[in-house]
Amino acid sequence: MAMATLLAIVGMPQAASASPGWQQYTATSKWHCGDYYVVDQIAVFQACVVVNGNATQAVITVRNNTSTTIQIGLPSFNLYGAGSSVYMEHCNDSWLSPGANAACFGATVSRACGTYVQARGTVYARYPEGRWGYISNAWSVSTKMCT
Repeated sequence: MAMATLLAIVGMPQAASASPGWQQYTATSKWHCGDYYVVDQIAVFQACVVVNGNATQAVITVRNNTSTTIQIGLPSFNLYGAGSSVYMEHCNDSWLSPGANAACFGATVSRACGTYVQARGTVYARYPEGRWGYISNAWSVSTKMCT
């Protein structure tokens, strides 16, 4: 499924929908990501926007920084175009193995060339003892379509 989603955004400009589940991923040069954020020392989180011609999608990535399995959740993430929300999506809670990476992909949509797009999201990670930690409003870089 992850490869199909990746091919949909890298190989074909038409819109594709994504699953609300966490998936393995391989970032490419078409990914434009913001800073890494640490979720209370247990996970690293990053918001990215993928641009391929006039096709784009929001992607949120998480890496488990612990030596134990953690639970992650993404209650909402957004794709913005020209400063307005294009869509809001979510990703179901999931378990992430020690040192593992996962990504949640938003729908692929078309945007006009020259439009700037950006992703935003909030990730939650459950500590091994059960307490939740979070980081809010992490942004990708703003990227121009069709460049």
